[in-house]
Amino acid sequence: MPHRRCLLACLAVLGGLVGVPVTEAQVAMHAVAFVDLAGGESSTAGAPRLHVASNAKQAAELAKRVDRPDLTARLAKVDLRRCKVIGIFAGPMPSSGHRLEVKDVQVDRDTVRITVALIRPSPEQMVSDVISYPYAIVALPRSALPRHATWCIVGTEDEPLVRKLPGQSCSLNGPSGAP
Repeated sequence: MPHRRCLLACLAVLGGLVGVPVTEAQVAMHAVAFVDLAGGESSTAGAPRLHVASNAKQAAELAKRVDRPDLTARLAKVDLRRCKVIGIFAGPMPSSGHRLEVKDVQVDRDTVRITVALIRPSPEQMVSDVISYPYAIVALPRSALPRHATWCIVGTEDEPLVRKLPGQSCSLNGPSGAP
């Protein structure tokens, strides 16, 4: 019986080469280390979105979306040949005190799944009655990412927050189709 499981595993790995379909359950996601670069409550992103920066121009655009004057200098230190910088924007929140925290990054052969927690202010916390726009920015190693990825941002309760397909913009309602 152990030999049969081994044979099935080998066929699953070679599935694309010998025509044996590999099911979703057979392709396990694995954790990817990430580096927190920044987070805050004030961005110009407006609607919820995902920003993937693969080059210096995209990283500069990302830095312009946030309230951190130090972010440009931080991003200049990231080797964009080895890393991608990911900006996750939650969209408008009803008061100050909200923030996003990246909890986990999982990858399989074509999907990058980033789990974030939306941290809300506690009931006793003093907040301002202003609209805030929380965000988190992390760096991921290119070597751990699929070449053409589907990006999926989920909350800690596993609800889809943002989905990004290559070449499309993101929103909470799914891809908009805009370039």
